[in-house]
Amino acid sequence: MVKKIALSILLVMLLMLPVFAAGTGVYDYARLFSAEETTQIEEIVNKMQQSHGIDVLVLTIDDASGKSSRIIADTFILTNVGTDQDATLVLLNMDEREVYISTSGRAIDILTDERIERILDAVIDNGMKTEEYGSAVVAALSRINTFYEAGVPAGGYREEEAGPKEPTMLDGLAGAGSGGALGLTHFLRNRKKYRMKTRPKPFAFASNSIIHFAEGSSGDRLIDTRRSSRAIPVVKSSSSSGGSSIGRSTTHRTGGGTFGGGGRKF
Repeated sequence: MVKKIALSILLVMLLMLPVFAAGTGVYDYARLFSAEETTQIEEIVNKMQQSHGIDVLVLTIDDASGKSSRIIADTFILTNVGTDQDATLVLLNMDEREVYISTSGRAIDILTDERIERILDAVIDNGMKTEEYGSAVVAALSRINTFYEAGVPAGGYREEEAGPKEPTMLDGLAGAGSGGALGLTHFLRNRKKYRMKTRPKPFAFASNSIIHFAEGSSGDRLIDTRRSSRAIPVVKSSSSSGGSSIGRSTTHRTGGGTFGGGGRKF
Protein backbone atom coordinates (compact mmCIF):
# COMPACT_ATOMS: atom_id res chain seq x y z
CA MET A 1 0.00 0.00 0.00
CA VAL A 2 2.81 2.39 0.90
CA LYS A 3 4.57 1.62 -2.40
CA LYS A 4 1.39 2.42 -4.36
CA ILE A 5 1.04 5.76 -2.59
CA ALA A 6 4.72 6.62 -3.27
CA LEU A 7 4.36 5.73 -6.95
CA SER A 8 1.21 7.84 -7.20
CA ILE A 9 2.98 10.84 -5.67
CA LEU A 10 5.95 10.39 -8.06
CA LEU A 11 3.61 10.20 -11.04
CA VAL A 12 1.87 13.41 -10.01
CA MET A 13 5.23 15.17 -9.62
CA LEU A 14 6.34 14.06 -13.09
CA LEU A 15 3.09 15.28 -14.64
CA MET A 16 3.61 18.68 -13.03
CA LEU A 17 6.97 19.16 -14.75
CA PRO A 18 6.95 21.20 -18.00
CA VAL A 19 6.87 19.02 -21.10
CA PHE A 20 9.47 20.07 -23.66
CA ALA A 21 9.85 18.95 -27.24
CA ALA A 22 13.23 17.52 -28.20
CA GLY A 23 15.80 20.16 -27.41
CA THR A 24 13.57 22.88 -26.02
CA GLY A 25 14.77 23.97 -22.60
CA VAL A 26 17.34 25.82 -20.48
CA TYR A 27 20.92 24.55 -20.25
CA ASP A 28 22.55 26.80 -17.67
CA TYR A 29 26.01 25.24 -17.49
CA ALA A 30 27.58 28.56 -16.40
CA ARG A 31 25.07 28.84 -13.51
CA LEU A 32 24.03 32.37 -14.37
CA PHE A 33 20.33 32.10 -13.42
CA SER A 34 18.63 31.80 -10.08
CA ALA A 35 16.08 29.05 -9.52
CA GLU A 36 13.25 31.52 -10.07
CA GLU A 37 14.80 32.84 -13.31
CA THR A 38 15.33 29.31 -14.62
CA THR A 39 11.66 28.46 -13.98
CA GLN A 40 10.52 31.66 -15.67
CA ILE A 41 12.69 31.09 -18.76
CA GLU A 42 11.59 27.44 -19.00
CA GLU A 43 7.95 28.52 -19.01
CA ILE A 44 8.63 31.08 -21.74
CA VAL A 45 10.50 28.71 -24.08
CA ASN A 46 7.87 26.01 -23.52
CA LYS A 47 5.03 28.37 -24.52
CA MET A 48 7.01 29.58 -27.56
CA GLN A 49 7.58 26.01 -28.74
CA GLN A 50 3.93 25.10 -28.31
CA SER A 51 2.72 28.24 -30.09
CA HIS A 52 5.08 28.22 -33.06
CA GLY A 53 6.40 24.68 -33.35
CA ILE A 54 10.01 25.84 -33.19
CA ASP A 55 12.39 24.49 -30.55
CA VAL A 56 13.84 27.22 -28.33
CA LEU A 57 17.06 26.56 -26.42
CA VAL A 58 18.93 28.75 -23.95
CA LEU A 59 22.54 27.73 -23.34
CA THR A 60 25.15 29.27 -21.03
CA ILE A 61 28.79 28.19 -20.81
CA ASP A 62 31.89 29.43 -19.01
CA ASP A 63 34.45 27.35 -20.93
CA ALA A 64 34.47 27.40 -24.73
CA SER A 65 37.48 25.03 -24.98
CA GLY A 66 38.87 27.14 -27.80
CA LYS A 67 35.78 26.75 -30.00
CA SER A 68 33.87 29.62 -31.55
CA SER A 69 30.40 30.55 -30.33
CA ARG A 70 29.00 29.66 -33.75
CA ILE A 71 30.39 26.12 -33.65
CA ILE A 72 29.19 25.59 -30.07
CA ALA A 73 25.66 26.85 -30.77
CA ASP A 74 25.21 25.05 -34.09
CA THR A 75 26.60 21.77 -32.74
CA PHE A 76 24.31 21.98 -29.71
CA ILE A 77 21.28 22.24 -32.01
CA LEU A 78 22.53 19.32 -34.11
CA THR A 79 23.00 17.19 -31.00
CA ASN A 80 19.79 18.10 -29.13
CA VAL A 81 17.33 18.80 -31.96
CA GLY A 82 18.69 17.39 -35.22
CA THR A 83 19.89 18.41 -38.67
CA ASP A 84 17.96 21.22 -40.38
CA GLN A 85 15.16 21.07 -37.79
CA ASP A 86 13.20 24.15 -36.73
CA ALA A 87 15.15 25.62 -33.82
CA THR A 88 16.57 28.80 -32.27
CA LEU A 89 19.32 28.87 -29.67
CA VAL A 90 20.40 31.77 -27.46
CA LEU A 91 23.98 31.29 -26.24
CA LEU A 92 25.67 33.27 -23.47
CA ASN A 93 29.37 32.48 -23.90
CA MET A 94 30.99 33.85 -20.75
CA ASP A 95 34.42 32.55 -21.76
CA GLU A 96 34.50 34.72 -24.89
CA ARG A 97 32.13 37.40 -23.50
CA GLU A 98 29.81 36.94 -26.46
CA VAL A 99 26.09 36.50 -27.10
CA TYR A 100 25.25 34.32 -30.11
CA ILE A 101 21.95 33.49 -31.79
CA SER A 102 21.82 30.31 -33.91
CA THR A 103 18.87 29.45 -36.17
CA SER A 104 17.91 26.32 -38.07
CA GLY A 105 15.05 25.28 -40.35
CA ARG A 106 12.13 27.73 -40.52
CA ALA A 107 13.78 29.95 -37.91
CA ILE A 108 16.42 30.93 -40.49
CA ASP A 109 13.77 32.55 -42.70
CA ILE A 110 11.93 34.25 -39.82
CA LEU A 111 14.98 35.58 -37.98
CA THR A 112 16.73 37.51 -40.74
CA ASP A 113 20.12 39.18 -40.30
CA GLU A 114 18.45 42.49 -39.48
CA ARG A 115 16.14 40.89 -36.93
CA ILE A 116 19.00 39.04 -35.26
CA GLU A 117 20.78 42.36 -34.79
CA ARG A 118 17.68 43.70 -33.05
CA ILE A 119 17.59 40.62 -30.79
CA LEU A 120 21.23 41.21 -29.88
CA ASP A 121 20.38 44.83 -29.10
CA ALA A 122 17.71 43.62 -26.68
CA VAL A 123 20.11 41.23 -24.94
CA ILE A 124 22.95 43.73 -24.55
CA ASP A 125 20.73 46.63 -23.50
CA ASN A 126 18.68 44.70 -20.93
CA GLY A 127 21.13 43.15 -18.53
CA MET A 128 24.30 41.73 -20.05
CA LYS A 129 26.49 44.69 -19.10
CA THR A 130 25.05 44.84 -15.58
CA GLU A 131 25.22 41.05 -15.06
CA GLU A 132 21.43 40.69 -14.97
CA TYR A 133 21.57 37.65 -17.21
CA GLY A 134 18.06 36.38 -16.53
CA SER A 135 16.54 39.70 -17.57
CA ALA A 136 18.73 39.79 -20.67
CA VAL A 137 17.55 36.38 -21.84
CA VAL A 138 13.90 37.19 -21.14
CA ALA A 139 14.26 40.35 -23.25
CA ALA A 140 15.80 38.31 -26.08
CA LEU A 141 13.03 35.69 -25.96
CA SER A 142 10.38 38.41 -25.99
CA ARG A 143 11.90 39.94 -29.12
CA ILE A 144 12.22 36.50 -30.76
CA ASN A 145 8.57 35.70 -30.00
CA THR A 146 7.50 38.98 -31.60
CA PHE A 147 9.30 38.01 -34.80
CA TYR A 148 7.84 34.50 -34.69
CA GLU A 149 4.37 36.03 -34.58
CA ALA A 150 5.24 38.33 -37.50
CA GLY A 151 6.43 35.39 -39.59
CA VAL A 152 8.73 35.43 -42.61
CA PRO A 153 9.14 39.04 -43.86
CA ALA A 154 7.96 39.95 -47.34
CA GLY A 155 10.73 39.49 -49.86
CA GLY A 156 12.79 37.40 -47.49
CA TYR A 157 15.54 35.27 -48.99
CA ARG A 158 18.57 33.21 -48.03
CA GLU A 159 22.11 33.98 -49.12
CA GLU A 160 25.05 31.71 -48.39
CA GLU A 161 27.94 33.57 -46.83
CA ALA A 162 31.01 34.17 -48.98
CA GLY A 163 34.21 32.59 -47.83
CA PRO A 164 36.79 29.90 -48.52
CA LYS A 165 35.51 26.35 -48.71
CA GLU A 166 37.33 23.42 -47.18
CA PRO A 167 39.25 21.61 -49.98
CA THR A 168 38.94 17.85 -50.38
CA MET A 169 41.74 15.40 -51.26
CA LEU A 170 40.35 15.13 -54.79
CA ASP A 171 40.48 18.92 -55.13
CA GLY A 172 44.12 18.84 -54.04
CA LEU A 173 45.11 16.15 -56.58
CA ALA A 174 43.21 17.90 -59.36
CA GLY A 175 44.81 21.23 -58.45
CA ALA A 176 48.30 19.72 -58.41
CA GLY A 177 47.80 18.09 -61.80
CA SER A 178 46.30 21.12 -63.50
CA GLY A 179 48.84 23.41 -61.83
CA GLY A 180 51.76 21.34 -63.10
CA ALA A 181 50.40 21.28 -66.65
CA LEU A 182 49.69 25.00 -66.58
CA GLY A 183 53.16 25.77 -65.25
CA LEU A 184 54.85 23.72 -67.98
CA THR A 185 52.78 25.38 -70.71
CA HIS A 186 53.57 28.82 -69.31
CA PHE A 187 57.30 28.04 -69.22
CA LEU A 188 57.42 26.81 -72.82
CA ARG A 189 55.42 29.80 -74.08
CA ASN A 190 57.64 32.33 -72.32
CA ARG A 191 60.86 30.62 -73.42
CA LYS A 192 59.75 30.91 -77.03
CA LYS A 193 58.59 34.48 -76.53
CA TYR A 194 61.85 35.74 -75.03
CA ARG A 195 64.20 33.85 -77.35
CA MET A 196 66.84 36.26 -78.83
CA LYS A 197 66.05 37.51 -82.32
CA THR A 198 68.14 39.45 -84.90
CA ARG A 199 67.91 43.12 -84.03
CA PRO A 200 66.80 45.29 -87.02
CA LYS A 201 68.90 48.25 -88.13
CA PRO A 202 67.72 51.60 -86.76
CA PHE A 203 65.72 53.81 -89.12
CA ALA A 204 67.55 57.00 -90.20
CA PHE A 205 64.62 59.34 -89.71
CA ALA A 206 66.59 62.56 -90.23
CA SER A 207 67.71 61.74 -93.78
CA ASN A 208 64.60 59.80 -94.85
CA SER A 209 61.85 62.11 -93.60
CA ILE A 210 59.66 64.02 -96.10
CA ILE A 211 58.91 67.12 -93.98
CA HIS A 212 61.70 69.28 -92.63
CA PHE A 213 61.27 72.01 -90.04
CA ALA A 214 63.50 75.03 -90.24
CA GLU A 215 65.45 75.93 -87.17
CA GLY A 216 64.08 78.86 -85.20
CA SER A 217 60.52 78.49 -86.52
CA SER A 218 57.82 79.57 -84.10
CA GLY A 219 55.62 76.94 -82.54
CA ASP A 220 51.86 76.82 -82.09
CA ARG A 221 50.19 79.86 -80.55
CA LEU A 222 47.39 79.62 -77.97
CA ILE A 223 44.48 81.80 -79.10
CA ASP A 224 41.74 81.24 -76.48
CA THR A 225 40.80 79.06 -73.50
CA ARG A 226 37.35 78.01 -72.31
CA ARG A 227 36.22 75.88 -69.38
CA SER A 228 32.90 74.06 -68.93
CA SER A 229 31.59 72.04 -65.98
CA ARG A 230 28.63 69.78 -65.23
CA ALA A 231 27.36 67.78 -62.26
CA ILE A 232 28.01 64.05 -62.46
CA PRO A 233 25.12 62.09 -60.91
CA VAL A 234 26.00 59.59 -58.19
CA VAL A 235 24.96 56.06 -59.09
CA LYS A 236 23.70 54.12 -56.08
CA SER A 237 24.89 50.54 -55.92
CA SER A 238 22.31 47.79 -55.67
CA SER A 239 22.46 44.49 -53.86
CA SER A 240 24.32 41.80 -55.75
CA SER A 241 21.53 39.31 -55.04
CA GLY A 242 18.89 41.61 -56.47
CA GLY A 243 16.98 41.83 -53.16
CA SER A 244 16.85 44.11 -50.17
CA SER A 245 19.33 43.39 -47.39
CA ILE A 246 16.51 43.82 -44.85
CA GLY A 247 15.01 40.45 -45.79
CA ARG A 248 18.32 38.61 -46.10
CA SER A 249 19.15 35.57 -43.99
CA THR A 250 22.84 34.74 -44.35
CA THR A 251 23.45 31.01 -44.02
CA HIS A 252 26.46 28.78 -43.40
CA ARG A 253 27.18 25.07 -43.00
CA THR A 254 28.12 23.29 -39.79
CA GLY A 255 28.34 19.52 -39.41
CA GLY A 256 26.19 18.86 -42.47
CA GLY A 257 23.42 21.25 -41.40
CA THR A 258 22.42 24.70 -42.64
CA PHE A 259 22.30 27.50 -40.08
CA GLY A 260 21.73 31.21 -39.77
CA GLY A 261 22.75 33.40 -36.89
CA GLY A 262 24.96 36.13 -35.54
CA GLY A 263 26.74 37.24 -32.41
CA ARG A 264 28.08 40.22 -30.53
CA LYS A 265 30.66 40.79 -27.82
CA PHE A 266 29.65 42.39 -24.54
